[in-house]
Amino acid sequence: GTLKYGIASAISSGAVTIAGGTYDMASFSDTVGAFTLIEGSILDSVSGVTGGILTGTSYTIESGTISTPLAGGTAQMTKNTKGTVTITAAATYSATTTINAGTITLSGSGSAVSSAFTINLGGTLTLDNTSTNVASRLGDATALTMNGGNFNFIGSASAAASETTGT
Repeated sequence: GTLKYGIASAISSGAVTIAGGTYDMASFSDTVGAFTLIEGSILDSVSGVTGGILTGTSYTIESGTISTPLAGGTAQMTKNTKGTVTITAAATYSATTTINAGTITLSGSGSAVSSAFTINLGGTLTLDNTSTNVASRLGDATALTMNGGNFNFIGSASAAASETTGT
């Protein structure tokens, strides 16, 4: 099913778990507690509107698609299980993203320029520029720590693609 916002701050500070289905910000923003995406989609269905920012105290993601901006200052993102999460919107949280298993793919307009990344054995970070060439999916001065995991960079057939990261 779909949970679609009709007002800003509809949940306001409570923990949220999506275990299948769609969490639709519908151009409204909310600040929630710990946010867990087991499977499903987080999106903003209102086209042409910028808004719909989800701010969590932490993010645990397992499988699905995130196409609305994520914020949260010191909120950490953790990926613990196999499966893929595709992020197609800019994320502005500034704590570390840790991939312990499975894949996080940044594609479309997806980026996380304020977050350091730690990729552990069993985890993969993929930067996918096949449809949209984004020059800075990761922050130029943020750490990218490889602890036995994989880093994939997919370029574009129509334009040169590159990425700078690390300290």
